[in-house]
Amino acid sequence: MGNLEKRVSQIEDARANSDLKKMSDEELSAYTATLDWGAPTVIEALSSGNPRFVAAILEGVLRHGSSLPIVVDDPERKAKNATP
Repeated sequence: MGNLEKRVSQIEDARANSDLKKMSDEELSAYTATLDWGAPTVIEALSSGNPRFVAAILEGVLRHGSSLPIVVDDPERKAKNATP
């Protein structure tokens, strides 16, 4: 039984020390799936307060910027941002 506990401890240590930036998208997705603890939605999983889960989700979001254009409806602000 001690061998199983040792292996579980090693897996937990490796998971706690994961370098999210070095993971591929597939690895990050698999890692994130191990942290959600069976929550039915991402929002519910985020509200659980697991900091590793939140960090993994944020890393995934930050890797892929939004494809939606940002609409600036304030002409003064648009003029400030358009300076060369």
